Amino acid sequence: MMRAARHYLRGLAADRRGSAAVEAALALPILFTMCFGVIEVGRGMWMQNSLMDAVDAAARCGAVSASCTTSAQIATHAVGQIKGFSVASSNFTVTTEACGIKVAASVPFKLKIPAITTSNFNLTAQSCRPYTP
Repeated sequence: MMRAARHYLRGLAADRRGSAAVEAALALPILFTMCFGVIEVGRGMWMQNSLMDAVDAAARCGAVSASCTTSAQIATHAVGQIKGFSVASSNFTVTTEACGIKVAASVPFKLKIPAITTSNFNLTAQSCRPYTP
């Protein structure tokens, strides 16, 4: 009886069927997390770049354009410059400083990887253009 059990256990240890499934079960969650992480970092960088472009365009509009004379008009212009996601005009602040018209923005960014993170980040951008009447 012992010989039969030893023979069965040796055969079981030498059997390689199903090892690919076990390896895939161990590796795929890590691979998917890394892929989604790269996608989310790219999305965050894209949103940051779009926010920076919008703030810069709004500061330029406030500094040189007659259609952007009030803070509300400048913030509305900034909202119109955002492409691909929505931002409220309340996320933009417009001030007049020594450097000229300064437009700043802060937008919350939440990672969309479920069960991995619950943290939020704030994307911020600012631009200041000298006022030219």
